[in-house]
Amino acid sequence: MISKYIFDKNSAKQKNKQKLNKTHKKTKILITAMLLLVSGFFLTSKTKIQAQNNLETKTQLPAPTILVPQNPNITTAKPVIAGVSLNNTIVEIYLNDVLTGQTETNNHPSGVGNFFWSVSEPLNLKTHLIRTRAIDINTQQASDLSDGISINIIPFGSPTLLLPDQLILTKPFSYVEGVAHNDSTINIFIDGTSVENFSLDFDPSNAKGFKHTLLNPITSGKHTIYLQAKDQTGRLSLPTAVKTFKITDFPAPTLIAPTSNLKTVDANPIIEGFAFNDSKVQIFIDGIIDGEIKVQNHPSKTAHFLYSVKNSLLRGHPHNITAKAEDQRGRISSNSNNIQIFTQDLYIPPTLLGFKDTSTEPLVYGVAHNDSSIHLLIDGKLDSIFTPANHLSGTLYFESYLNTPVAYGTHQISAQAFDLNGKPSLISNILYYIKTPESIAPAPEAEVKEPESTKEKLEEENISVQEKEDTGKIEIIEPESAGQIQAPDEKEGATSIDAEKLEEEETLPLDAGIGTAANWPLLFGVIILIGLAVIFIGWYLGQKRKLLNEGIDKLFSEEEKSFDADSPDNNQDDAKKENKTKKQESSIDDLPMPPPPPAI
Repeated sequence: MISKYIFDKNSAKQKNKQKLNKTHKKTKILITAMLLLVSGFFLTSKTKIQAQNNLETKTQLPAPTILVPQNPNITTAKPVIAGVSLNNTIVEIYLNDVLTGQTETNNHPSGVGNFFWSVSEPLNLKTHLIRTRAIDINTQQASDLSDGISINIIPFGSPTLLLPDQLILTKPFSYVEGVAHNDSTINIFIDGTSVENFSLDFDPSNAKGFKHTLLNPITSGKHTIYLQAKDQTGRLSLPTAVKTFKITDFPAPTLIAPTSNLKTVDANPIIEGFAFNDSKVQIFIDGIIDGEIKVQNHPSKTAHFLYSVKNSLLRGHPHNITAKAEDQRGRISSNSNNIQIFTQDLYIPPTLLGFKDTSTEPLVYGVAHNDSSIHLLIDGKLDSIFTPANHLSGTLYFESYLNTPVAYGTHQISAQAFDLNGKPSLISNILYYIKTPESIAPAPEAEVKEPESTKEKLEEENISVQEKEDTGKIEIIEPESAGQIQAPDEKEGATSIDAEKLEEEETLPLDAGIGTAANWPLLFGVIILIGLAVIFIGWYLGQKRKLLNEGIDKLFSEEEKSFDADSPDNNQDDAKKENKTKKQESSIDDLPMPPPPPAI
């Protein structure tokens, strides 16, 4: 019995222990479940809060809304973009996803304002995407880009070009004509390149005719042309149809002189060349027209021309020479071949110092730069060429006789120097050489009586006619001194020189003499008689005028008295009046006459 009790007691303990274990397990499970529920609740709440915060962030600054343009097809190159956005925001405008401009919203009491923005640069003829974005002015918070809208800039009607296609011309293409929209600008495209444009005025009909002269006419070759207009907003029109025209080529002239790469000192060179008959040749120096010349026709139909450059070329610089030819129908050729010349500075000119007297021809002497070839000139014509010896100083001295026999009279002697390369100098100073006749016949001694005192004076001063004889005296004088006669030789058998020859030749001062002396008393006497005659004639005419005036005054005074007197004499008969008239006439005839002038 005791053993049974013990066994039952142990069994109860085990059962209690098992129950306790089950209770602990349930408690742990319950606690774990509660923890899981609490954790899940907190996680769910946090997620909901974050999602709510993110939603609030997105909707806090909405993007602007574009309201204009509504039509996707735009007829202006500078459209206006308008819409709405929150107050105090700046709206950025994006064209083709490129930030193009921005504008500020006009605030409104409702909290949503509007914005306007106009395109500044003309848009091309294509589709463009417009999007916007708002930026808060205070917080600088930016919205997302708005939904984009697409617009398409459509062209307006093309101009009308009045020109046939495949046109062949024989003269320059110089103008275009047609019709286009008014207030538009017309661009001219030659060979695909815009060459110039012009604008049209307003016309109520919205169409304007035009005729425009090209600034640079097209002269030759085959070319294409089309026009395209542009309105005041910069929107382009459709281009016109491409037209083709051809200008028959006119042959260009050919320049043959001067040779290319020539070095010259001539600032006005002669241009020589060939061109077709009946053509006018224009000469261009460094691209600027210098002048033109009409060619002289030739039976070969190719004419030769010579042209002297009018505008002196700048020395020390290269110059390009070209030419163009124009025929009678207005066709202009292309440029001729190009000639390049270099205009050099002139060489140092020589200096003529004077003459040395000789019995035949004069000896000219002067100085020049070393290595100079001297060209001696008489009256501008070449007389001789010589090369003097150099000098250590760098300046050589030269002497040379005149090779050309010179005639009587005054002659200009000058010189020109050339360096070793043939570069010329300017003409030197000018000396005047006077050559007189070999002899002049002396005047007869009977006609001129020279006082003894004069002869003695001449002997004392060694001024004799014999010392004056020279057949070709050389003198260095200034041009204004040419007016003197050289003393002739006093030789037997000499003949007199006629007056015309003496007038052509230079004269000497009177004190040089020609073997005779002037008769001064006779000369003075003649002068005095002429003076007295002039005085007498003047006095005689004065007296005659005085007497005539007195007679006329007397005649009129008697007539006045006869009419003014109130007496019976007014009723005199005609016979008495006739006697009075005869008396007056006789009184005029009785006037004293001046004595005749004395005989001279």
